[in-house]
Amino acid sequence: MGSLDVISSSFDVASIVSQLMKLERQPVFQLEDRVTSLQNKVTAYQNINTRLSALASSVNNLLYRSSNVPLVQLSSLDERMSRSIFTSRTATSSNDNILTASASGTTTSNGNYSINVMQLAQAKISVTAQSYALTDNLGALFGTINGVQISLDDAKAQAAATKAFAGGSDTIGADGKITIAGKGNSADITVTAGMTLEQLRDAINIASSTEGLGITAAVEPAYDEDGITHVGERLAITSNDAGTANAFSLKIDDDGDENTPNLSESLGFKNTQSATNAGIRELQTAINDAKAGVTASIIYDGTGYRLTITSKETGADNGFEMDGALGALGFETKVDAQDALLTINGILITSSSNTVKEAIEGVTINVKNVTKDNENVTLNVGVDNDTIVSAVKEIVSAYNNVSIYINSQFYYNSALESSGALAGDSTLRMIQQRLQSAVSQGGVPFGENNGIRTMGQLGISFEKDGSLTLNESELRAALDKDFDAAAGFFLGYEKEGYTNRIGGMLTNLSEALSGINRPNQTPIKGAMDGIQTAMNGLNSNISQLQKSIEEYERRLQIREDQLYAQFMAADEAMRMMRVMMSSLSSSLASLGGNSSSSSS
Repeated sequence: MGSLDVISSSFDVASIVSQLMKLERQPVFQLEDRVTSLQNKVTAYQNINTRLSALASSVNNLLYRSSNVPLVQLSSLDERMSRSIFTSRTATSSNDNILTASASGTTTSNGNYSINVMQLAQAKISVTAQSYALTDNLGALFGTINGVQISLDDAKAQAAATKAFAGGSDTIGADGKITIAGKGNSADITVTAGMTLEQLRDAINIASSTEGLGITAAVEPAYDEDGITHVGERLAITSNDAGTANAFSLKIDDDGDENTPNLSESLGFKNTQSATNAGIRELQTAINDAKAGVTASIIYDGTGYRLTITSKETGADNGFEMDGALGALGFETKVDAQDALLTINGILITSSSNTVKEAIEGVTINVKNVTKDNENVTLNVGVDNDTIVSAVKEIVSAYNNVSIYINSQFYYNSALESSGALAGDSTLRMIQQRLQSAVSQGGVPFGENNGIRTMGQLGISFEKDGSLTLNESELRAALDKDFDAAAGFFLGYEKEGYTNRIGGMLTNLSEALSGINRPNQTPIKGAMDGIQTAMNGLNSNISQLQKSIEEYERRLQIREDQLYAQFMAADEAMRMMRVMMSSLSSSLASLGGNSSSSSS
């Protein structure tokens, strides 16, 4: 019979503890499986919520277009109609070269309109009688346009001056060079420390005369600046002519000797007056800055530049008047201000703008040209069925995305023995039933007159799997036959004696999805509210399970440490036993050897 040689063996402590901990961790694995299952449900809810949000957006687009969704459902059909896409209108002109139009509003504007355009609205335009060079000086001008003050200062010459010296015969006290540029030419003036202001003046004037700099230097007496009186004299340089084209520049180069005074500091030149123009461009800027209801522009006529002034608004009442020196420039009126004149179905319409609003309710007409004699343009205003049909198709598509996903959760795959994460989920089943009910209960009850009772009358029907199909031609036919009845099916009808609407496929869907309130009724929790509640519950359970797992892991860590300590101690004991057995074996062997020797 075989035996286990425990003494000669050694424990694999890590492997033994690992195998034991797998058994100990089985409850944790079960908790983690539950967390994974719940997280899969949360993910599935998030997916359905995304699809429901897309459906809600499609529904709200048709109900409210781009405006905000109200917290309380609008109580009357007229209010709902005015906010919905059913107010979309088309306005088609028989001659886009004469006029175009856009429309929105109620069906009261629908129909054909005969329009004759006799006159376009114009803005007044005035132009200077003569042309000017851009450098021409107009001089100081003062006047008004539409009562707004316009002023233009005369052109100014540039001027620069040194700081104050004791007198004209006082010396500069520094060496260096001054470079002066003006009129497209330049000259260098050498300056020595012993040179006087008067000598520097003469040198500059000689250079100006010789090189054509267009400047004059002079020694000026005491002056006031910034409220301070400066005693003595200074050297001043001034352009001979006003305007920026006659400006000059100064550049001072010191001699570079650090042991001698600095020429720049010694002279202290600074600009005392900037060169300015008073030409046609400056007048243009002054007029535009005044904000007098006009725009000033400059046009080159081939020989020079002319200033044009145009009213910012068209219409006979939006012209302008000029007085004062501005009028003295000789402005000529090239275009008179006038209103647009047109007839709509023989009725004379006057408009200060070529954009004529509300002459036809909910319609904006843009007139471009006048019509010929005995010629009229036909404007057709009607319901924009294309936009409405497109919106309904979008809703059907978004609804089917929800329906197909819900069905995928309930579908059982017998081969794989698997189903969706939300199979059998009561919240999801409730959402499916609520949406189907909202869609199917849009019509008026039987016994009522002049209403659409079923969505089939609009070309909408359920398939066997709960999805919707849309027959576009049948929807268009229903809109053409009785637009108000079709709109009422989607928006909800009114009934005398009822505080709320009857039916309303889209209003029902809006309530089913978002839980929007009805007037005077308890708020309704929508499908997305239910999903959020369900996800909150799942996330709460996940959080609790994760806390349980963390607590279990802490206990398992303690247990693992204990097992390691126990098996390490056992392994150490076995090691010591092997040492003792080895020592005992050696002793016995030694005794056996001694016995053999004694016998011999």
